Amino acid sequence: MGTEVAKPVAGLPAHLQNIVTPEAFDEFAGGVTSSFPVISYRGRTWRVRKGGEEQVYLNDQQEAIQSLDVVMLKSNPVPSKVYYGAKYTEGDQSPPACWSANGTKPDAGVQTPVNDLCVNCPNNVWGSKISESGAKTRACSDVRRVAVAFKHQLEEFEAGTRKKADIDVLLLRIPPATLNPLKDYVTKVLEPKGVPPYVLITKIGFDTEVAYPKLTFKGL
Repeated sequence: MGTEVAKPVAGLPAHLQNIVTPEAFDEFAGGVTSSFPVISYRGRTWRVRKGGEEQVYLNDQQEAIQSLDVVMLKSNPVPSKVYYGAKYTEGDQSPPACWSANGTKPDAGVQTPVNDLCVNCPNNVWGSKISESGAKTRACSDVRRVAVAFKHQLEEFEAGTRKKADIDVLLLRIPPATLNPLKDYVTKVLEPKGVPPYVLITKIGFDTEVAYPKLTFKGL
């Protein structure tokens, strides 16, 4: 997926100043669609699905990379919703039973929608699920969809070894357990410094203390 550059973003490292701009990605303002290449993970292994093919994300030594250096370009304005009927098992890549990209109603691809609208869905009611710790939550989880670009592709463009049209914009789905860590990263780390997410490189890794998908964020 190519990008179009408008004007530099203040705060981005000098060698990336003329590559990434928020204006270049206004198509994401209304939400991110699944037609873009997708970054996924299985266990703690990153994968990239593009053009119908999924590949493990490897370094030059053909080893699985444990973290990603990206620019977070845009996020959907409202959380998407995902409902899994079964309990999560580590490494499970089964599709959800019901989901909504816009958080309003089930997507057209859902074979058996739980409800016509998300607002009055029984799985969207607080207390419709009890966590393993005994806390009340919702059976249908909120997830956030973020558009990102790889740091190395931006640097390759700056070095003249990659065309602008070959810079990928990818979709990364932020799992439920990572919503608060992402919020804390933005509001407690970046916002006090006056730095929006799209003007710096963020290293995204895995929380090794939990079995379920939970991501970590660090500004570079």
